[in-house]
Amino acid sequence: MKFSNVVANHSTLAQTLDDTLVDEIPGYTSLTLDVFLEPQSMLVVSRVMEAIPTMLAVFRNDLSYIYANRRYVATVNSAQKSWKGLSVREYLPEYLQEFILPRLARAVNGEHVSFFVDILPPDGITRTMHVTYEPFISADGKSDFFLMSGIDVTDLKVAQQRLYSAQRLEATAQLTGGIAHDFNNQLGVVVGALSMLRTTEQDTKNLRLLELCQQAADRCTKLTSQLLSFGRRQALQPVAMTVATHMDSILSLARVSVLDNITLDVAAEAADCSIFVDPTQFESTLLNLIFNARDSMPDGGKITIHSFLARNIGEDWLQTDRLDAEFACIEIIDEGIGMNPDVAQRAFEPFFTTKPPGGGAGMGLAMVYGFVKQSGGHIEMTTAPMRGTTVRLYLPRAERAEHYKRAVTLKKPPTGVRLHVLIVEDDAALADIISQMLVSLGHLTFACDNAEDALKLLDKTKIDVVLTDVLIRGPVNGLQLREQIISKYPSAFVICTSGYPDPRTGGPYELNSEIVFLPKPIKRDDLANALTPLQQTLFANPSNE
Repeated sequence: MKFSNVVANHSTLAQTLDDTLVDEIPGYTSLTLDVFLEPQSMLVVSRVMEAIPTMLAVFRNDLSYIYANRRYVATVNSAQKSWKGLSVREYLPEYLQEFILPRLARAVNGEHVSFFVDILPPDGITRTMHVTYEPFISADGKSDFFLMSGIDVTDLKVAQQRLYSAQRLEATAQLTGGIAHDFNNQLGVVVGALSMLRTTEQDTKNLRLLELCQQAADRCTKLTSQLLSFGRRQALQPVAMTVATHMDSILSLARVSVLDNITLDVAAEAADCSIFVDPTQFESTLLNLIFNARDSMPDGGKITIHSFLARNIGEDWLQTDRLDAEFACIEIIDEGIGMNPDVAQRAFEPFFTTKPPGGGAGMGLAMVYGFVKQSGGHIEMTTAPMRGTTVRLYLPRAERAEHYKRAVTLKKPPTGVRLHVLIVEDDAALADIISQMLVSLGHLTFACDNAEDALKLLDKTKIDVVLTDVLIRGPVNGLQLREQIISKYPSAFVICTSGYPDPRTGGPYELNSEIVFLPKPIKRDDLANALTPLQQTLFANPSNE
């Protein structure tokens, strides 16, 4: 049965769509709808077209309307009360005409047209629509009218933007972390040499120059640490601690730093919850967020810090009072100026800042992002212009952590003992400067750049301490070398050093109470301090030569 005959024989649909529809679609033999054999079917189709959650409209080639459903009318939000008897030029809002009309012209010429457009419905919330124009070709190959359909893809667009933002941050983090690691090694040579020169130089002017160089090197060290933190390659040492453990000291410092017209309101429902994080980085993260909130409220306001238990459900987070919740959420809410979507999308990128020159390096939120992700947590930010900002940190609970470790205090051995130290480092310049620092401390040094050579030296040479980088040449990394040394040479003590976690596992080092870790870049005093927490059995003979 031809569609034209169906329409002609069933007045219900003809009246609903438009009486002119019957005259506009003769000869479309490709449309055969057997379901319309029942008279009641036409009423069903009419109701479906009106209820379907898609914009539908049919146009003649002169751009006059044949039909438009209620979703089209509600979304287009025209000043005209009805589309009947009007053309698209007369019915379409002015802000859409420049974008829509050229695409309609292509559809009139028989072309299939597809595009995305932002439309402002009556509720004032911009929606992104995927619109298609599909010409209807008759038996003689001509197109006399065409169908418009529009699907709301706003939620999909938001999800795609979030995915793109996450992928961009991941790529930036990988690049940043790699560069920072290589830079850290070279910085280690500079820092080590400066620490050596400062112990031997006597000239006051030269000492002043060395001090300036040291200050610059310290700033570079801090920047490198921030970059490694963003790239999730900072050497974290997580321990089990309650939220309240460091909250008092954090708030004390924050209250001194905020203005008198800003109040801090703490609602810590989960203050006694134990989380598994690096305490120093945790404090730095909260202070960063509090100071950002302060800077967003130049005229004053309130900063609310709220903590609660939460569970992850798919991509959503549910606040809960259940004790088996896997995460503790720390929420920082301000009443500041907020951010527009473009700024919010880039907020966690390193060096991105809206502050004036001298107002900040743009690393604060980047560090927060890296710390939370590396700790196995999640971060969310909700913000809008003049509506403030809310940042939520979801951090793993210690009770639920796979590797539950508490901070321990290692015993200090006798000092003033000469040690035989093996340096395992594949950067020759860095190995050389570390050796010179150790020699200046009175120790004897050996060096190699891989695990195989290190084990050979241990076989034939008396070694008290092995100082190994985690990322060394060859198939065996520094942590694996440490395990082999402990197994085969129980009297030797191993210090692991690096500027970031093991890149082969992508996660933080499993630093427990038995692992001594020395972060790069290394100063002479760092080495002196690192050699003190050795096991007492290593010094059974005080005249160790």
